[in-house]
Amino acid sequence: ALVACRWDPKDKGKCLTAAIDGTVRIWDLETCDKKQLTVIKAKNQRGQKATPHSACYTPGGDIVAGCDDGSVKVWDGKAVARGSTQRAHSEAKEAHQQGSEITSVSVSHDGVNVLSRSR
Repeated sequence: ALVACRWDPKDKGKCLTAAIDGTVRIWDLETCDKKQLTVIKAKNQRGQKATPHSACYTPGGDIVAGCDDGSVKVWDGKAVARGSTQRAHSEAKEAHQQGSEITSVSVSHDGVNVLSRSR
């Protein structure tokens, strides 16, 4: 099941989705293949699946996800587009209490602050 969908701020023909299978996927909506361009598998500190319950783009095109382990992860958007990374380049491992599900993430218009909410 999908839990989030956001448009790419730089390319209106693309969007990202987050799903309970532990993935963030980038889609090109201008093609008719209905296949994702990239699949990111979010992982927790032990290398196990971390389910993203919210995801968004930064103004610069990086990808932010709030996960069910209380972490907020950021992937380099350019590296993801090249398919050269699956590991988050930065992470707030304890953005929220361990095990608390992050239900919303958003990034300020200047890209400096990440806001998150959990249950």
